Amino acid sequence: MNKLIFNKFKINNRIYKNIKGLLFEFFNRTAVQLFFLPMMLYIWGVEITGIYLFLTSISSFANLVNFDPNEYTRQHLIINKGKKIETNKIYTNSFILSIINSLFFFLIVYITNLILLDKFTVIKELNFENLKVLIIIVSLGSALSLISNFFLIKFEIQGKIYIKTNLINFFFVLGRLLPILIGLFTNNFNIIFYVYIITKFIEFFVFLYFSKKINLFFNFKNISKYYLKKIIINSFRYYILNIKRLLNVSGLNYIIGFFFNAEIVAIFSAINIMFKWVYVRLIGILHTIITYEIAKSYNKNSKNIMRFLQSNNVISYTLGLAMIIFTLAFGELFFNKWTLYKFENFFDIRTLIYLVLFEGILHQLSNNELVFLKAVNKIKNVATINVIIEFISLLIIFITLIKIQNIIIVVEIFIVKNLILLLINKIYKNKQLNK
Repeated sequence: MNKLIFNKFKINNRIYKNIKGLLFEFFNRTAVQLFFLPMMLYIWGVEITGIYLFLTSISSFANLVNFDPNEYTRQHLIINKGKKIETNKIYTNSFILSIINSLFFFLIVYITNLILLDKFTVIKELNFENLKVLIIIVSLGSALSLISNFFLIKFEIQGKIYIKTNLINFFFVLGRLLPILIGLFTNNFNIIFYVYIITKFIEFFVFLYFSKKINLFFNFKNISKYYLKKIIINSFRYYILNIKRLLNVSGLNYIIGFFFNAEIVAIFSAINIMFKWVYVRLIGILHTIITYEIAKSYNKNSKNIMRFLQSNNVISYTLGLAMIIFTLAFGELFFNKWTLYKFENFFDIRTLIYLVLFEGILHQLSNNELVFLKAVNKIKNVATINVIIEFISLLIIFITLIKIQNIIIVVEIFIVKNLILLLINKIYKNKQLNK
């Protein structure tokens, strides 16, 4: 009995610390985002802000070739915690793959954007020589982040998600404050990116230092062709799902940047930050905690798994309803005040706000159905279907914008796509649960 009580206390204490850490990150990030965009608009203006938002997202779309082993490695290590030989071999070989992946990623980001980026409307004001330097900086910074984030897997294996969250949050806040502070002292746009790459190097060494406190290290003796092959094969399912996320965010950003000017890019980004990503990030907190707890309970306690899944659905739908009520009552007013009324004359902004919120809720509810499948490494088949549907929706958007350049149509197509994904993901989840 005492052991049962102690184990329950450990679980509740772990969940409490992780919720507290993730909620702190959420409110901190939200506050920074609320502060960041209007200050960027005030200091740098609409044109430069739109260019900045676009350039800082260019590496995200190149994640199409990012074969990151982190997600499979994390879930496998959680499920097999206590098996020392297995965990050491997986960690070492995953680290090798992470380094190879980051180098390849850097080359793809740089070469692809060097060829294509100067053709985009949103950055037509930048000269090509300056653009090449900025592409190198963003590409290198993104590659460094891939390796830096690998070090933080150790904390997730231990259930100490809050430590990882605090470290990432610190550098996120720093990354948002620095462009604003730089703008107070100079109007040289390039300095933002020089400081950005310096910050990425500091982040790398800080993450490495803190990760050394957990006894799981790279060892040349553990390098194995068998484990390298095993990680590559099993990471493919998460790679497929990652493509879906990238198409949803960065793929859409590229299309919008191709067809619309910097002002429209800024408006669309601002509305998404306030009305979509606030909800997505809140539910993301829930997903992070539940994914760990399900993996830890897998093949041990099916009642715990069902309890976590039910809580996930109840909280997601309740919060979605609350967001709808708030937006209907205060959404447009709050948005205009936040953006200093820079976009109040934009055509039908109220409709765009409502549609973006609804699309965001459907987007995250469809992701709800993937939580269990991701936690137990059973995501491959449904991930492939998700990518296909995501790609088709972007293709429809691109063809539609050739004829009618209306940002509202983009959101409407995504709403239909998310309804389809919600239904498909639910069918696959129920099928796996009933096995």
